[in-house]
Amino acid sequence: MGMIKIFRRVKPSRHKNRLKLTLEALRGRKPYPGMWAALPAVVILLALVGCGGDKSPAPPRRLPVEVSVLKKEDLVLERDYPGRVYGVREVEVRARVEGVIEKRLYTEGEVVEQDKPLFVIDRRPFVIALNQAKANLEDARANLNNAKREWRRVSRMFAKKAASERERDNALSALEAGQARFDMARAELNRAELNLEYAHVKAPVSGITSLEAFSEGNLVQYGTLLTTIVQHDPAHVRFALPEDDAAFLEQAPPTKRRAEGKEPILREARLTLPDGRPYPVTGTVDFTESTIDIETGTVTLRAVFPNPQSGLIPGQFVRVHVALESFRDVVAVPEAAIVQTPKGPAVFVIDSDGKARLTPVRLGVIVEGRQVILEGLSPGNRLVVNGHVNLKDGTPVAIVTPEESAA
Repeated sequence: MGMIKIFRRVKPSRHKNRLKLTLEALRGRKPYPGMWAALPAVVILLALVGCGGDKSPAPPRRLPVEVSVLKKEDLVLERDYPGRVYGVREVEVRARVEGVIEKRLYTEGEVVEQDKPLFVIDRRPFVIALNQAKANLEDARANLNNAKREWRRVSRMFAKKAASERERDNALSALEAGQARFDMARAELNRAELNLEYAHVKAPVSGITSLEAFSEGNLVQYGTLLTTIVQHDPAHVRFALPEDDAAFLEQAPPTKRRAEGKEPILREARLTLPDGRPYPVTGTVDFTESTIDIETGTVTLRAVFPNPQSGLIPGQFVRVHVALESFRDVVAVPEAAIVQTPKGPAVFVIDSDGKARLTPVRLGVIVEGRQVILEGLSPGNRLVVNGHVNLKDGTPVAIVTPEESAA
């Protein structure tokens, strides 16, 4: 206090001179009388000049952030999975009679219509069998007619007591045996006619034929594979969903809904071809397996796609895009806006005072990079979407545009 009082008694002009002399002395000049006594006052003066006259604290710095005003929106959860194309029908064409192949009536790989003849097996043995069956039928018919006449004669005689009961029974047995032989002969005739028809091997379904398994001149047995027909339109695509994604599917699969007399819920499906091009026609998922494969942990699904131009080839590898679930009027935020805290996920929301408030949220699924929020946010909230890395709860912020933030 004594030093300060001494300093205050010194006139300003004299104080300036002493300060100048003292500084010069400190730079290496010779000391002047009274310099050491004035040195404490000089130090205090320098301190006051360095601090300035304004003692109020500086206002807190506001951190620049980008915000987005939340609103309700509609989202569709879509996933894509590897799949393989199958023909709606893949039918093996087999010989239904034994014989030698005489002709092939189709071009391999062409589209054939149902009931079009594909092969001709040597018909001569079947023609002979048919004629024999016809002759046997006529013989059986003659025997049956004779048995009928005998029965009528014996039955009249038995009524007049002119024939014994044994004679009547024998005539009735002959009639029944003749009827049985006639029926058997007629069945043999039908079989002979059918075998002769089977000598012309026809397409059971419409589709594209494969390579022939046997050429002309080969002897084939009953059941021998001759070719395969694949029905391309429509086409089936089979794929599998992981167990987690399968949880989004309807609990009752289409097969169960049909059993309950309800219309199945058909989900829309789209395809990406192996070369990356999208398939121009959408399809529907018409089958969902009711159980999860314990070995792979997946659920098998099947989608049906129109294929009039045969753009989908059985065995082809494709990508299937399926809409698993639709969300209506939900609040969603960018994934990057979520911060993890010891108490769980949270986001920063700007309050009315321009401060960032850490707000806990309950998360749903992620749809196309956007996180669905189940609880914690409402439409109209100002969400911090960029610049939240350095924020703390209650930090003052300055809202900037993306262009200003980049600059």
